[in-house]
Amino acid sequence: MIPKRFEIPTVLLLLAPLSSGFGLWLIFLAGILVGSNAADVITVAETGVGVLFFILGFPLFFTSIGVFASRDRLEAEEWVRWLGRLKPKIENGDRSPVSSAKDRVYAMVILLVVFIQAILLIPGIGEDRQYPLNQFYGLFGSLWYFYVFATGLSGFILIYYRRLGGYVPAIIMMVLSIGTTVPDVLGLLPPSAPTLRTTVLMLSVLPLAFLLVYVSWKALHAKVSEASSSKIATPPRSNKS
Repeated sequence: MIPKRFEIPTVLLLLAPLSSGFGLWLIFLAGILVGSNAADVITVAETGVGVLFFILGFPLFFTSIGVFASRDRLEAEEWVRWLGRLKPKIENGDRSPVSSAKDRVYAMVILLVVFIQAILLIPGIGEDRQYPLNQFYGLFGSLWYFYVFATGLSGFILIYYRRLGGYVPAIIMMVLSIGTTVPDVLGLLPPSAPTLRTTVLMLSVLPLAFLLVYVSWKALHAKVSEASSSKIATPPRSNKS
């Protein structure tokens, strides 16, 4: 259970890589920017739509982070105003409580260690496989890596500034890491199965990922429970005429 105001930015954050990835696929399909096909009306249209979807992923990402960083409904609505008629309705509620010191320290330390491990998995450092950028999977893999890394970094910054919403990007980063690490270690993802050194580095992230999900989920539940209890405990003021 998370505050309802964070449900919409969670959807936007998950839509960001889908939008950019779909746009990147259309660009490669058209082949204009990679020089594989001759330009005609169809390929130009495909490239234009692809560029549009690719660029759309970035405002979706930053909008979601802005809503996570907001303290109340009014601040959150400022971030989604650019959507116009498609602007989702942000649920009304109290100002988001800040994260506790204990959960905050645990989450930040785990994220720092995960960041170090993520840097070690950059091709040429701890990752022995090569991802050619002239192929769709190589470019999409690089885009996906930076998306997951930026999501975790955003969560770290928000948690540092005691924003409750920072725990949600942290959870998303860890869930995505688990979801891609397991099939990659099993050799189900291109370009090939990882080497022993890369496998050890990738598997070392999993215990920390599960731990961070637990800490972040616990922090969200604790804060939501505190907010609900305060509403029940505070009696309504009576207006005396």
